[in-house]
Amino acid sequence: MNEDENYKNFEHDIDLTQEQLAKKVGVRRETIGYLEKGEYNPSLKLARSCSCFEFND
Repeated sequence: MNEDENYKNFEHDIDLTQEQLAKKVGVRRETIGYLEKGEYNPSLKLARSCSCFEFND
């Protein structure tokens, strides 16, 4: 699984839309889209923010 697939799966696992995830981590929705497509490398701060969510089973 590559990095952009990880972001799509992450978003699905926490049951959020791109817009909801973006608001929670303090970025624009487009940034989440770029992450999913592998067109943007997240900063350490953004990666850490995303890692703080609990996953649904």
